Amino acid sequence: MSESDLLRVVDYHKHFHISRNFTVKAVDGISFEVRSGEVFSLVGESGSGKSTVAKGVMGIYPANKGEIYFKGHLISDRKSYKKARKHVQKDIQIVFQDSAAALNPRMKVKDIISEPLVVNKIFPSKGELIERIDELMLQVGLDPLFKNKYPNEISGGQRQRVAIARAIGLNPDLIVADEPVASLDVSIQAQIITLFEYLREEKNFTFFFIAHDLALVRYISDRVGVMYGGKIVEICPSEELFKNPWHPYTRSLLSAIPVPDPIYEKQKPLIGFDKSKFNPNGAMTKVADDHYALA
Repeated sequence: MSESDLLRVVDYHKHFHISRNFTVKAVDGISFEVRSGEVFSLVGESGSGKSTVAKGVMGIYPANKGEIYFKGHLISDRKSYKKARKHVQKDIQIVFQDSAAALNPRMKVKDIISEPLVVNKIFPSKGELIERIDELMLQVGLDPLFKNKYPNEISGGQRQRVAIARAIGLNPDLIVADEPVASLDVSIQAQIITLFEYLREEKNFTFFFIAHDLALVRYISDRVGVMYGGKIVEICPSEELFKNPWHPYTRSLLSAIPVPDPIYEKQKPLIGFDKSKFNPNGAMTKVADDHYALA
């Protein structure tokens, strides 16, 4: 494991046994690293396994096989997670896609934001805690007057800001964002992404971003991994991926990015992907400097 690797996933498998004769291979043996200080994104169509990977990193889905390391500590099974808990609970935080489901509807905004601070005994004084809540709300663009409201009394964009305030409260080293803007209006999406960029510069956390919007991924990412059918099919720096896609699925995905030009959009060529020729048992091969693809 390189000193620059904050998070390292090695041959991670997560299978769900639906019945005795039916198993879903949500993630089928993937390996990648997230380097300290970077924005690493996972992209792919719905059902490709992106969110399963995020929940695996958070310890929600223990690995059927493989390992996940954070700061050199093995965190991928329940026993090892318990031993490394103090390194994980404060230093990795997650922002989920659906803020309405992620926030307790019976808790006020101030209690949602303060919960991780209270659990980790960060601010023993009530006055200091209230000051910290107000500070976090201002950092994410929320008026502190909102702290006495319940989640159903504020908008979707405001709820996501509450979730972000909760995530940054412990000054984590890694934030996992699982499609954090997918359920928001386009104008609000831009505000949230701008907020993430501002906070990352201010707090210097590493960002593991999961999305299906390739235009957004290109804008925000340092490196990108492309997932299909539970496998990573290509991984490389962001600009390299868009300029020199190697895997047929990546080329197909990039050709489908919408362009704000209705005439070109009608005429642009779409590259098809023949799923019958996809070989999940291929090996990751180096095709250029820091550029790997499933052969």
